Amino acid sequence: MQAKGLLVAGLGAVCVYAASAAAQTPPARPAAPSATPAGPPAAASSMKVRLVRSSEPGCEPDCPEWISAQGQIDHSTPAEFRRVLARIGNRKLPILIDSIGGSVDPSLVVGRMIRAKGLDVVVTKTVLTPCDPREAACRSLKAKGVEPGRPEARISRCASSCAFILAGGVRRYVGAWTVVGLHEIKSIATRRLIRQHYRLEPRYAWGVPVEPRKTIVKEEVLRVDTREGPADEKTYDRIRAYFAEMGVGDSIMPILRSTPNSSIRWVRIAELKATGLATDFLNGEQLLMPAVAATNAVAAPAQVPPSACSDADKSKPPCTTGSTGAAPAGAAATASATGIAAAAAAAPPLPPNAAPPPAKATAAASADPKPKPAARPTRPRPTRADNDAQQPFGNFQN
Repeated sequence: MQAKGLLVAGLGAVCVYAASAAAQTPPARPAAPSATPAGPPAAASSMKVRLVRSSEPGCEPDCPEWISAQGQIDHSTPAEFRRVLARIGNRKLPILIDSIGGSVDPSLVVGRMIRAKGLDVVVTKTVLTPCDPREAACRSLKAKGVEPGRPEARISRCASSCAFILAGGVRRYVGAWTVVGLHEIKSIATRRLIRQHYRLEPRYAWGVPVEPRKTIVKEEVLRVDTREGPADEKTYDRIRAYFAEMGVGDSIMPILRSTPNSSIRWVRIAELKATGLATDFLNGEQLLMPAVAATNAVAAPAQVPPSACSDADKSKPPCTTGSTGAAPAGAAATASATGIAAAAAAAPPLPPNAAPPPAKATAAASADPKPKPAARPTRPRPTRADNDAQQPFGNFQN
């Protein structure tokens, strides 16, 4: 007897739940208004993890290498880390990270992977340097799967669930021009109504009909409903346990839960130290290329004066005061270089007695056809106390 197939259509509802941070902008779901700048929302790119070698001239043959992790944290991030960590074997390379956050669960997985490998995490972005493929050195790097690049600390950030990856480092570096942001966790529930078309094929055992074989041949998504809301207490209990596992104090939780998910809380230096979320106050440039960083060092202001920040920059670090940032994570990706440079170059006003009174004209001076210009006012030499007041990033170890 010939078996005939029967096509059947059915409806099914599939619910998908995810606890994620608002720093991410999922491509299939419109982002919250406060999570993206004005204009059409753009999907954030998934985190890319690369092995990088310094392109600084003259560093060969001992150029430093590191792991670069940049972009949004999503379900593909753990696989990216596994691929690179497998390649480095037992080498202890630091991880330079720059991310506005993303999904919580992948962040916890990656943090535990980093701790298991005994690696350090540094909040600093990596700028990849293009090279000529015709050059032998470039071809050698590309053949090994290594990218040439340089660390750039200025306006580097680790926000939202990126802080969970930072906590996974054995040593956790946050230095000048880098920021760490936290806020509440958001739960996202997605319900999809799906129509499935499948084929039923009758089956027989010893001539007796048995359960038919069902084969799906087509699926149609009829409707997608997404609901967002605050995470439940179980989610926060998991995060609290994770921080305790990584050696971060429980005092980090009130900071995390005190800021709505639509905003971002830029954590102060004293709070990073007290909670243990940072163990050392150095950025990636200072850690990997101390000589170059010392040459190009620019003092980072503890708080940019309002006059140095445009209206568009009021919500961006370091223009924010750090209490309860109104800056959404999407807007924190960039900051006003002009305003920050102006603040860094700002100097204390001259004291009233800095400029000596002009000397009285003499007969000899009046006879000179080219009189000497009056002495320019001089600034007082900065004291150690002045430097400490302008430089918010000290060096300490837990």
